[in-house]
Order: sequence, then structure tokens, then C-alpha cells
Amino acid sequence: MAPRLSLLDSPTTLIGFNHIGISVLDTDGMLQFYQSATNFELISRFTIRNNKAANILFGVDSIAYETAILKGPNMLFELTAFEGQFDTIISIMPPHGPDMTHICYQGPLDKSVYNKFKNVGAKILSWGDGASW
Repeated sequence: MAPRLSLLDSPTTLIGFNHIGISVLDTDGMLQFYQSATNFELISRFTIRNNKAANILFGVDSIAYETAILKGPNMLFELTAFEGQFDTIISIMPPHGPDMTHICYQGPLDKSVYNKFKNVGAKILSWGDGASW
């Protein structure tokens, strides 16, 4: 059995990611999308409302949101939909400039993560079909 690593064993103070959290408009739709693309297991789904700690965390009075947590092989994936955002207009941001955000997934070499995400409807930002860095 391999020894269990701790922060004390890492010269960078990090040994990995615990979770990635993204904001979504539609929890059900995004759960269907990500579970179809990744086969991650839904391990928790909850709604927060009228919670003093959440109000302080987000700096908003009376914040309300729903969070769904998916479990991957080495991390958690957290999808959060904030109440009152359902009519927000979504636009695809340009691949350059300030405030650009993206998620880059890594998969096994023998299975195309790119095609699986594309086939379930992902908007792909890349240097061309199948491009790699």
C-alpha cells in the first residue's frame, strides 16, 4: 500500500484539488449534461436559504441557491444555481481579453473526452476539432 501523502509532504503546500465549483442557471439541465459527459455520481443536492453564514460568504442579504455535488475519480464537481438568475442572458465570451474563463478537462489518452462533451452539446473552445496544446 502506498503511503498517504499530506500537506507536509508537498513542497508547494498543495497536493491536489478538492473540488471545482461553477455557477449554472439550470441545475437539472447541467446535472444531465455533466452526468452524460462524465458519468460522475451525484452525491449531494441541497438548497440554502435564510442562512446567515451564506449571506456573509456571498456578501448578499437573503441569498438563496441550490447546489449539486458530483463525485469524480479524484475530485468533486460543484454546480450552484442562484435564485433569481433564471432570466440572465448568457453569451459566449471571446477566447481572449479580460474576464475570460474556461474549464479544461483531462481524460485518458485512449478515450476522447473532447468528443463525448461535444456529443452531449458542449460549446467547444479550442484551436480546432481535436486540437491539443
